[in-house]
Amino acid sequence: MTTDTLPTSTRSRSSHPMTDTTPAQSLRAAAQRLRAAEDTLTRTAAAAAAAEPTAEPTAPDVARLSQALEDAAAAACLGETDAATVKEAADALAAAQASAAAAAADRAAADAATAGLRRRLQLAEADAEAAREALEAASREWLVAEMEAAEASYLQAVAATAEAHGRHAALAAALDRRGARLPNPVTVAAPLVLPTIGLASCATYSAARPNDHGMGANLVAVLPSGSDNPDAELSALIASPKRSR
Repeated sequence: MTTDTLPTSTRSRSSHPMTDTTPAQSLRAAAQRLRAAEDTLTRTAAAAAAAEPTAEPTAPDVARLSQALEDAAAAACLGETDAATVKEAADALAAAQASAAAAAADRAAADAATAGLRRRLQLAEADAEAAREALEAASREWLVAEMEAAEASYLQAVAATAEAHGRHAALAAALDRRGARLPNPVTVAAPLVLPTIGLASCATYSAARPNDHGMGANLVAVLPSGSDNPDAELSALIASPKRSR
């Protein structure tokens, strides 16, 4: 048996065109991207939850204080109170108005942060989902590449097994022709059946038998036969005792 016609697969060890990365490297990169995306998602979700308002802020009663100032001013005009009382009411209203403006500014800033974080959260969720899909795609690609590499190894092993099986059969036949009792007669009659398992092995089978369906077919049946001739080897060894195989 020979291995000259057997295709080999190097996809799992070769680089992708234009990217110079292997499926294993792509898989690790996709996993790293997902970890980063999930970390960003966790941090953004926590920040968005913390920014959500829990209750409406208590605003100072500007309207009541404004009315109090008006009442104080009217009372001053009627001589019922003095200017100090009016000033006190005016100062209270001004302080309330400043406090209300500050509270409104704080609320506006909080609302802006909440809206921004909600939008960032949506982006982080979308990025994490895309990273999960990319990891799944990279996982499938790696599995396919490793299957192809395994099939390449299988083809080589089939060829080696077929060669050893064929030589064993040739030696048994030569021994049988000499009238000797075979150590294990069962192995002489047992055919070697090793099925095709994927595209490469099916292609090997189909190249030899294009009209047959190659999936699961006996791959050994289409491998070229070796030229083991134990009788000739015996004759050569007898003629030259120092010669070894």
